[in-house]
Amino acid sequence: MTDKYREETMQYLLPMLKTAVDNHTDATLEAKILKKRRKLRRKMKEQSDEKIITGDKENNKDAESNIAAMKTNEYVNRNNNGDNDDRDDAFLWEIVKIRAICRMMASAYSIASLFLLLTVQISLLEGALHDDNDELLSNEHKNSRSHQNDHCNASVSSDEHNDNGSKHTHKQILTQTFKQFFDVGVPSLISSLERVVAIHLRGWNMTTSLEMGANEFVSGINSIRRIFDEEHPFLCFMTSLTAINNSSDVDVRARGILDETWDIAESELFGKTLIDCIYATFDTMKYDEWNSIFYPTDAVASSAANLSCSSDDLSKKLPLVQIVTMLQQKRWCKAGNDVKSTN
Repeated sequence: MTDKYREETMQYLLPMLKTAVDNHTDATLEAKILKKRRKLRRKMKEQSDEKIITGDKENNKDAESNIAAMKTNEYVNRNNNGDNDDRDDAFLWEIVKIRAICRMMASAYSIASLFLLLTVQISLLEGALHDDNDELLSNEHKNSRSHQNDHCNASVSSDEHNDNGSKHTHKQILTQTFKQFFDVGVPSLISSLERVVAIHLRGWNMTTSLEMGANEFVSGINSIRRIFDEEHPFLCFMTSLTAINNSSDVDVRARGILDETWDIAESELFGKTLIDCIYATFDTMKYDEWNSIFYPTDAVASSAANLSCSSDDLSKKLPLVQIVTMLQQKRWCKAGNDVKSTN
């Protein structure tokens, strides 16, 4: 039951997780402004080129001056960019970079925690149902001791009772736990990640011609993970269930499972297991998603097959702007990026 429930529930929760993460890492507006300014610069350059070819000496002088200033924000603003945004390109690119990386990393952290929390809660639910089933069967056997033929009916009725009860309890647990996780935990996680990324990836300047290969990219992401994990114990993003348990909407069995979940989440074993889940999720992203950015298509399979391969020989060096743009286009919260796929 555990694997089936976990798989079905992950499929149900992943779209909700994607929405929660995307809403707090959205850089669509900034990307559109940058794209519009780039098109304007290209248009102005074409006009300046025409003046140089066909214009008089004075026009040529102006055109050459415009070309020299083409990459500056002053030039765009002077020619009425029309986006009503006074933020310069460097600032906008920094926002796009931070949010693209945070969206990827927050998705990995959240998928790992969802997987582990679901495993714990469904296992606890399964244990509670097993105990209830034994108790119900025992009571029904006592009441029908003189009717041997009623044994089969007792088993069927107890199964039906527990199936309905498990669905109700499971729904309560999901509603109470993961609504809080999406509404409170995910925004808090992303906010903390943004601060770490902004400080420690300052050297990844989007307005220069900086290029990097797979090893450099992975090294940068791993450095963020080390710093983040040291400064922010992940348990702090799992909202305390104390207030939830006082809710009148939670039945006794659900309240008991929520209490046990929080006790387990505070344990040393849970912390170590969560770290393993996070590593497994990042590994899945690395070999399923990052490789498609840095390696030629025919090299992805061989690289993925040899997970211990650290060579950067096959990796393409790409402009940072292109890498971040490709990260933005990735869909991280999806089936296949969960922990189970690495088992």
